[in-house]
Amino acid sequence: MLVVEAPCWRGMQKQPANVTVHVPAHSANFDMKRNELTRQGFLDLTLMEARDQGGDPRDLWVTLEAMGYNRDLHLDEACPLVLDVFAEEVRPRLSALPVEALGWRLARAVCEATAGKGEARVLDASESVVVHVHRSESRITTVLQNKRDIKVVVRVDCSQSKNCVSSRGMDVFAVEVPPHTTVIGHHVMPMNERLDWVYNCTETLLT
Repeated sequence: MLVVEAPCWRGMQKQPANVTVHVPAHSANFDMKRNELTRQGFLDLTLMEARDQGGDPRDLWVTLEAMGYNRDLHLDEACPLVLDVFAEEVRPRLSALPVEALGWRLARAVCEATAGKGEARVLDASESVVVHVHRSESRITTVLQNKRDIKVVVRVDCSQSKNCVSSRGMDVFAVEVPPHTTVIGHHVMPMNERLDWVYNCTETLLT
């Protein structure tokens, strides 16, 4: 069994530039495996950076903020996770991939999971356009299903929601759904997790 425990790095609105990480020449002082820093090695390296008397303390904040920590050292822009991997007769190796690399496979998995677990509501008399909404404590996902032979446009209005932020970046927007296709409408999360949030979105079939 392989157990990996790490924070998800926060998302960025802009495409990040290529970053080259230089491992110090004295990296032998840090725990490494297959020429890569282990979790403990990374923590030790970060601690050394924090104690560096000749360095700029702002350098450490760049690292911590990129990991999702605020200036109170609260992890408020990332989601901790624990990943358990079970394997027989093989030695698994894990690597992180950007979401964009997964493309339509990830979108299809989200749509299938939401349609399978969420609440369904039809938008027309023929029941050919369906809205699926899956709710959890920290996120609400909406997917739109079009069973028709033609494209449809669905208007989504979340202007009556309170303390919510949509992955679309706006409260009112329209989504085009190709024929015989299910697409992600949007994800909604609380803007401030310390406050109550009210999800109140309506979907209207335009065409």
